[in-house]
Amino acid sequence: MTGGGLTGIVPGAAVDVPMAPPAPTAVYVSVVSLPRFLRRSLAPLAPTYRSLSDVVGATLARPLEATAAEPSMDAAALDGYAISGSGPWWTVRPERVHPTMAALGNGEAARITRGMPTPRGSTAVIRAEDVKFSRVAGRVVLTRTPHAPLRDDTRVRGEQWHAGTVLAAAGTRVGAAVVSIGSSADVAVGLVRGPVSADVLVTGRRFAAGAATSDTDAVTPVVSTFLAAGDIRCRKVWQIADGELLRAWFAMPTDAELVIVVGAIDEMRCLLTEIGAAIVVDGVMIRPGGEQLIARLPDGRTLIVVPANPFEAITALMVTGRCVVEALTDRTPSRLRGRLVDRSTPPGQTTDIVPVTQVDGGVWRATGAVGIPHLAHLVDAQALALLPPGSTRATLAELILLPR
Repeated sequence: MTGGGLTGIVPGAAVDVPMAPPAPTAVYVSVVSLPRFLRRSLAPLAPTYRSLSDVVGATLARPLEATAAEPSMDAAALDGYAISGSGPWWTVRPERVHPTMAALGNGEAARITRGMPTPRGSTAVIRAEDVKFSRVAGRVVLTRTPHAPLRDDTRVRGEQWHAGTVLAAAGTRVGAAVVSIGSSADVAVGLVRGPVSADVLVTGRRFAAGAATSDTDAVTPVVSTFLAAGDIRCRKVWQIADGELLRAWFAMPTDAELVIVVGAIDEMRCLLTEIGAAIVVDGVMIRPGGEQLIARLPDGRTLIVVPANPFEAITALMVTGRCVVEALTDRTPSRLRGRLVDRSTPPGQTTDIVPVTQVDGGVWRATGAVGIPHLAHLVDAQALALLPPGSTRATLAELILLPR
């Protein structure tokens, strides 16, 4: 296989990366500075050569380069007629264009199918709807229709790209378009980081043996869906009671790059200190969902701890999860923005997270009443808006699209 102009690439082969940076003192971080802070605090994953079709959600660690010109030779862009000479009429050959046909002579034309290489002697292609026919001295003659533009519907060799052209830059997310263009350019393997995989621990006393509680678990059924929207692959969801079982879990081996704990924030602070983990973020300035921890575990994995409240957990994972993925995969950030017309926020440092939907005119409105949002507000929401402190109505806010 060939990937990015390299030969002999083995999917899954790893490439060495620098050691993790020293752990800073844990800080309370604004949502604006969070991506930059995490890039300084977390070491990127080791890049590996992988089949692009298997790693949607990963990030390119080196540019994706074409190995050959596209198209590789002159070809018809549309069904029509290959012609030779300036006209204004051409004698039509009875045969369609085929690979072994003789060269077109001056004043000749032949039927050609879209994508077929043009024959030798061809000077242009005229699309089928721009021609008319007449018979002269027993021969079929082709001319342009009176109002047809003088255009050439030939796709010239290298019109799309040449060998060595960068099709996607390093730091680009591997999505359907990258996989497709890679296949088109015969670059099936690329050097990537990720996709990031995660073990998820949903904690609570309701999971203890013999627990008598009316609490329901609203996170486990949906957490993998929300994580997938942020390019995190959920390996397994564990339901664990607080206490010794939680401590025991961290002694188990795993090959996931990320651990996500829902709930037990205070207990996790103590546990992380016991096991020698480095807490790099102790809270994010968002409302709701700001009570979070981000840490580097002794074995190199990254840990995110989010609140037990289901809406706050989802909010925290959608906001913080993507920033962690960007840091671990060295992804170039890409942000969507829109105007939220029915909300304002007081001055300060805290960013409000508001479920929103797009309405007529392309602007966005909140899906719930003013106040603390909850799960019901997600039902009709298309995105979460990150409304900065001191915002007025019609403020341009960052949007995180929600899975539907």
